[in-house]
Formats: sequence, structure tokens, C-alpha cells
Amino acid sequence: MKTTYHKQTAEERSAKIDAAKAALTDGLKSLVTSGDWQAMLDSMARRGKFSPARFSFRNQVLVESQRPGSTAVATFNRWHSIGRYVKKGEKGIMILQPQTWKRTEKNAKGEDEQVAGIFFKVLYTFAYEQTEGAECPAGVLSAVTLPEASGEAELETLVKMAKGLDCVSEVEVREPQAGDLTDAYGWFNRTTKGIVVVTFEGRSTAALFATLVHEVAHAILHGTDGHHDRAEKEVEAESTAYIVCKALGIDTGCFSFPYVANWAKGDSKAVEKVGTRVAKAAAQILEAFEGAQEKAEEEAA
Repeated sequence: MKTTYHKQTAEERSAKIDAAKAALTDGLKSLVTSGDWQAMLDSMARRGKFSPARFSFRNQVLVESQRPGSTAVATFNRWHSIGRYVKKGEKGIMILQPQTWKRTEKNAKGEDEQVAGIFFKVLYTFAYEQTEGAECPAGVLSAVTLPEASGEAELETLVKMAKGLDCVSEVEVREPQAGDLTDAYGWFNRTTKGIVVVTFEGRSTAALFATLVHEVAHAILHGTDGHHDRAEKEVEAESTAYIVCKALGIDTGCFSFPYVANWAKGDSKAVEKVGTRVAKAAAQILEAFEGAQEKAEEEAA
């Protein structure tokens, strides 16, 4: 029996895009009004080849708002490529896929000129729980190459990694000294590009690791950018550190976040802007740490 496929009309495509944008807006608004920022960061910390973290922040919000807690999502064909199939009756998770266009137009001088732009189309994905079939290959559901980073060796690797960044000149992990900032666990100096992490008595190595990631995030996000107020800077650095540590399996009990409504001031666009910057910084740190970890293991072999 021949299958007849329905070709979408322009109106149908437009309606799907409007629905996805509405879902995105609702997802961002829920982060502002519910204070559920930490749950979103938990989602952003999930790693693996099919993790939603590989998407843009906007699409991560779309996935989390439509199917909370999804650890792995992919298109129908992508699941099919590894031997898994979407269960009958499952509803797809909408994300927005950017598409580029190019055309030749006449400029003001009457000359042909190439112009380009971007539009979006709705792409449907499905969570792991919506599929069945073959066992997933290693790394699809979770990243297996990133070790738990809670010991002295991992802290040393993080220090070396941070020193290798263009935005960092020096890293000190030391005991308190006269003239230090009162009760500060660590800081980044924008003038010297130096980072200090203070080893107060009783502080665990995991806490030192988390503090250093926080300060590295400041260096990456705010080293040359003075256009953010203190509350926004702190939530960006703390959120970045939370994602990195969560992805590496570190106890994150020491983290705290300002209530979203306070720093976002009810503006969902502010949440989107911060989330986008945090996602990029966390991915950069995780990639750099993984590279440094692999190098350290090769040198020790």
C-alpha cells in the first residue's frame, strides 16, 4: 500500500514555529516566576552525545519545558541510526533549527550583491524514554570520559588548565594572608588577570575546586566586560561553576543562587541572555578540563 505524505502549507509551518516560540517564552517565564533556575542548571549539566546540553540554551529550555528531566534527546532518524525506534503514539519535543538563505539582490548602485539571512524551522526530537530497541552505545546517555573531579590531582589539573587560558595570568591556591578580602573564598583580579583561592581550615578539596571554577568563569565572562552589574556577574559565575561541578560529579551542596526574580527583574530576555552566556562558558571549561585531564594521564603513563 502506497503511503501518502502530507506536504505542509506555509500556514502550517508558521503555526508550528509560533507554537515553538510560545513554548520557549513560557519556559523562560517559568524560570523567572518560579525560581526554578537550579533545576534548569541540573538539566544543562547532563552530558553525553545525545544530551540536550549540546543544543543552544533556547532549545535546552524548550526540551526541559516540554519534557522535564530528559537526559538524552535526538531526532527519529538519529535514534534509528543506533538501532532504537520511537514508540507508537509518542509526541515529539519541539526545538527550533536555524536555517540560512542566500540570494542575489541589486544594491543601491544597481549592482548584483549576495545577501544572506537566517530563519527557523521546527524540528521534532524524542527523549530516550520515548524510544525502545537496541542498547545505546557508550557515551550516548552520559559522558564517560570526564572523571569525578574531587581530589588533589583533579584540582592540580584545573589549576594548570586555568593558567593556560588567555584570560588568566596566574592562579594561587593558598592560606589567608594579611590584606586579603574579608571572608572571601576566592577572587579574580581584572587588572592583573590573577586568581586567588583561599584554603580556610576545614575547606574540602571539592569546595576549593568549585571556588576555582567560579573564578575561572569570572575570568572568561567578565575579564574584559564591565557592562554587567554585580548580581548578574555572580549568578553567571555561580551558575557556570554549578554546571561544571555537577557534570563532573562533585558535591554541589555549597552552591547558592540569588532568587531569579531579583536579578532578572521579571525579564525573561535577561534570563535567556544569562543562560546563553552560562552555557557557553560551562562548555568551554568542561572541554578545556577534559583536555588537560587527558594530557595529565598521558604524562603519568
